[in-house]
Amino acid sequence: KHFRKLLDPLFTPPKMKLLEPTIRATADRFIDQFIGAGQAEMYSAFCTPLPSTVFMQIFGLPMDDMEFLIERKNRILKNEGTPMEEAERIGRAEGKSLRDHLRMRLLERVKSGVRHDDLIDTFIHFEVDGHQLNEDQIINIMHLFTIAGLDTVTSSLSCILAWFAKHPEERKRIIEHPELLPAAVEELMRYESPVPSSGVRFVTDDCEINGVPLHKGEMVYLCWASANVDPAAFESPHTVDLAREQNRHIAFASGLHRCLGSHLARIEIVAAIDQLHRRVSDYTVTPGEEVDYEFAGVRAANHLPLSFTAR
Repeated sequence: KHFRKLLDPLFTPPKMKLLEPTIRATADRFIDQFIGAGQAEMYSAFCTPLPSTVFMQIFGLPMDDMEFLIERKNRILKNEGTPMEEAERIGRAEGKSLRDHLRMRLLERVKSGVRHDDLIDTFIHFEVDGHQLNEDQIINIMHLFTIAGLDTVTSSLSCILAWFAKHPEERKRIIEHPELLPAAVEELMRYESPVPSSGVRFVTDDCEINGVPLHKGEMVYLCWASANVDPAAFESPHTVDLAREQNRHIAFASGLHRCLGSHLARIEIVAAIDQLHRRVSDYTVTPGEEVDYEFAGVRAANHLPLSFTAR
């Protein structure tokens, strides 16, 4: 609860809206790099660097750190280790490397004594009941933000762009009526559910769900992607309706565990796609190639080869 008290006020929709010009300018910078070629591997050319750059700016780490942090994040979430125990061993080692680096950056910041308008500065000076966060608590928060900030928007953006690339008529309608894009993004977040599940929970009382008995103390794993296609909550849940009006999806989870960055994610995805559509409107999956998806905790179109008219 203290964590949300600290962070929720930092990520309100009005505050995130202020970032839109920066997001659009950043999108243009990356579009400039591939628009003349008529094709691009969009996961690496757009979906990864755009939200990662925005995150680094608001978080307060130097851009030179971005490649190192993305590599550490990738090897924590998905590495070559088999069996599971080996993957976990590698992940823990990479996590230590990440935390050592974050600690170094934090101590540099504290030693300098210079105030900054960024999240790290907020963590350093935040107080709970008159007490500041200690070093390890700040590192824990920085670790969490690094993993989330460098992964989930990238994955969501890739899944949504892949869907639009495969559905030209729906994309054409959105391009002609850009005011429909925010609702379309909500529907595609519901349908694609890039973060389909998260973490374990424990049963607090004996109960039964859909005929399955659950006993106090047992572990359950929540899959909210299934809730996003629940026919009791959504009409024709397996049909994409970009104009869906009643759309109480939980792609960003819910309640106390609702994604802290959900409002930032929304503005990033909408602004990035709209800016791309203003400049590249006829993209399709490159002939002879296919979109590759992977699921390593978060679902992503990690190979997204698109072709379009060069400009």
